[in-house]
Amino acid sequence: MKTTAPNFNKQLISSSKTRWLIVLVALSLILTMSVATADTSKKKLSDVQNLTVTPSNGSLKLTWNLVTGADNYTVRWGTNGQYSNYSNNRSAADNPRTNKYTITGLKNGKQYNISIAARDTTNKSIKGNYTNPTLATPVAPVTTTTLAPTTTTTTIAPTTTTTLPLVNSFIDNFDGSAVNTANWKAYYNNYGSANHELQCLTPNNLTVSNGTLKIFGKRETVTCSKWGTYNFTSGFLGSREVGKYYPRYGTFQMRAKLPHGNANWPGFWLRHRNGATATNGAEVDIMEYFHPQLPGKTTSTLHLAGKKNTYKKSTFFETPTTQPGWHTWAVTISPVGNAVKFQFLIDGNDAGSYMDQNASAWNTSAPADGTWDMAVNMSIGGDWVGNPDGDISKLGNGQCAQANCATTGIMQTVFPVQYEVDYVRYTPLS
Repeated sequence: MKTTAPNFNKQLISSSKTRWLIVLVALSLILTMSVATADTSKKKLSDVQNLTVTPSNGSLKLTWNLVTGADNYTVRWGTNGQYSNYSNNRSAADNPRTNKYTITGLKNGKQYNISIAARDTTNKSIKGNYTNPTLATPVAPVTTTTLAPTTTTTTIAPTTTTTLPLVNSFIDNFDGSAVNTANWKAYYNNYGSANHELQCLTPNNLTVSNGTLKIFGKRETVTCSKWGTYNFTSGFLGSREVGKYYPRYGTFQMRAKLPHGNANWPGFWLRHRNGATATNGAEVDIMEYFHPQLPGKTTSTLHLAGKKNTYKKSTFFETPTTQPGWHTWAVTISPVGNAVKFQFLIDGNDAGSYMDQNASAWNTSAPADGTWDMAVNMSIGGDWVGNPDGDISKLGNGQCAQANCATTGIMQTVFPVQYEVDYVRYTPLS
């Protein structure tokens, strides 16, 4: 019986072919998965094109081409090749979602570098490259002169002025020889007594000359209307009493010299039409100077929807001196989605910001074109600044003005005290 031996060579070849086939199939699957993965991976957005900058008074207006796939854009700016400011200061919610953005609170005559990048926060924060720096300089206002009411000479204000060609804009340069009663009411009362302030407010403590408003604090004994006798006087201008209210959004600004002294309390602030303490009201303290507490620093505070001190920050403006200098204080109030942003500025520089995420309680309870009034005043003494004849280390409520009742940097009030204002402005959002 003949037996046929197995052909091992054929079996080896067949087995080898099978193994190679398996390897090829596996490689094919890996390549297929790689391609699929590549198709779904992040793709960088295109760079912003045609960024243009239009300079204006204290601001730069930006426009650019929309980028496909972007849902917002990050704008950054600064000076000397550095970037110290970003539109998304707190979160991407602050970024512009269109191809327009205005940078405000800038210094006229100073060159800024601007750059912008497209973003897509809906798809794992994909973004494009920042553009090359674009250089631009805000332009100073156009200088004008104003004829004095009774002479043929011209009155030159300490700074240049401009006529703002914007709807609902307002500026009082305090030209002429008296307070403009169409803009302001001079108080004659003891407003502030709830803070145990010591002054009677009178129209006699307000003068206008040489292009500025002067509010004087004096040591004098007066009968304060129906409120009795007071030993100090000062001044207060408010727009509320003449029916002058300003829009909900925009920039409110003042240029002034502040007196340094332990019992002086100058202020510049906005009051909601419904009042400061109401749950549908608010108060914006753009500038308050509590000298004995923080010599050389002014404080910005928000009281929103009946809640006190919703936001509060103090910022240095000047070393205490008997010869104070000119400075500007401002706040820009703007909508950001359903929130409202407050951006405070001193001399055009960032002095703090706050995003009110629950703004509906106050920002829908008054007309959009008439939400705020403006107030400029100076108090003498009280709970927060002390007594002009008392211990300079103590406040009017008896507490220490500074830690351990130190007196570092505190100056004694010397009467008469002068709070001088160059201008007050309101500028709507562009």
